[in-house]
Amino acid sequence: MKTFYYSVSSIVLMLLSFVSFTSNAQIQINSGVDPEELVEMILSPDVPYDNVQYNGADIARGTFMESDSTYLGFSSGVFLTSGAGYIIPGPNSYCSAGTNNGLPGDDILAMMAGTTTYDAAVLQFDFIAQTDTFRLNYIFGSEEYNEYVGSTFNDVFAILITGPNPLGGAYSSLNIATIPGYPIVPVAINNVNNGWAVCGVIPTGPCTHCEYFTDNTNGEHLEYDAFTTLLPAVNVVPNEAYHIKIAIADAGDHIFDSGLLLGGTCFPDFQSFSFLMENNPQLTEDITGTISEGTVLLSVPLGTDVTNLVATFDKMLCTKAYIDTVQQFSDSSHLDFTEPVIYSLVGTSDKEWTVVVDILTSIESQVFSDVKIYPNPASDEFRISNLSKCSIKIRNSLGAVVKHYWIAEQTELTITDLAPGFYFIELGKDGYLETRKVVVK
Repeated sequence: MKTFYYSVSSIVLMLLSFVSFTSNAQIQINSGVDPEELVEMILSPDVPYDNVQYNGADIARGTFMESDSTYLGFSSGVFLTSGAGYIIPGPNSYCSAGTNNGLPGDDILAMMAGTTTYDAAVLQFDFIAQTDTFRLNYIFGSEEYNEYVGSTFNDVFAILITGPNPLGGAYSSLNIATIPGYPIVPVAINNVNNGWAVCGVIPTGPCTHCEYFTDNTNGEHLEYDAFTTLLPAVNVVPNEAYHIKIAIADAGDHIFDSGLLLGGTCFPDFQSFSFLMENNPQLTEDITGTISEGTVLLSVPLGTDVTNLVATFDKMLCTKAYIDTVQQFSDSSHLDFTEPVIYSLVGTSDKEWTVVVDILTSIESQVFSDVKIYPNPASDEFRISNLSKCSIKIRNSLGAVVKHYWIAEQTELTITDLAPGFYFIELGKDGYLETRKVVVK
């Protein structure tokens, strides 16, 4: 038995359809991969796991790689289907394609669909939660779209969790793949669509939760006719054991395939962060930020108006950025960076990023060019040399001022009362400001 740990990982789920594999397809398929290897890909290589169970056809499980990760948001991952892996690659050439594995369905999915299910593919495993939230990203699509919307051929899938409920009691096969705001309505063809349409025609309504629906008629990357994008999450108790069951099956018949793509890790990280001249006319050059340990530090020339800056940033497509509860988008949001700005990035897990804008005086003056702050990291005190008649603020990682000094000459700053972590020392003199990042150990 492997030791239990859990690191929340991104899982992208897709109901898939049928098309013959071609050598020029963007998605490459490897079928029949060992179930434990699938779990290792889902959880990432350094996360131990236990009690892996798989039920379904061998040709219905495996891994995939995609040459264009911008389409799915992931370049590789795991697939489970109610048919065969080789049917996954696009283009969308068929309206109702699939294969029959001659296998039974799943009882829970049958109750959800209200009809008999077939050719189920089910992957289960246990984990110990290390955060207070278990989060899964997924996309759900189907060859049952769009011709069978409203019929009994209502393919469904489920992400079921069992374990302690932080509010008391326990989850017992709780399905977290539900419509946001509708906790008892599962994601399914009849619950997420933009109405019925004949083969090859883009549907025009009526809308049923169509804000989560994307039509794929004549799409190039995958065969399935449509898909959804959602982000389910459930509160958990850290250091407690949970069981996850991910299941998909055909509903009503064996004919048209369904399946799941489970993607790679969705890291809540900024990959780049900058202020570009094209979005910020007050700048005379593009400003690129330095990214490290959950912080972004940008230095702008003296005199720059930082009260109305537009940020350009890169992150994984599966990650969303928020300030408070307002979602942020690259090249669009006008923000005041006079004080540090806190971004919350939501992906597989959540992470807060502090963006600090430093007025770069070292270019136009030499006020702080000789100033040294040492040792760094430190545990007892920071020593500051070559500095006189200066205001000093120490800010924590969230930008809050935790210490404020006025010094006449070089000095020592006692930090024994500060918790370990990273901080910013803000130097101010004669209208000039400069920020230095330090670490308390």
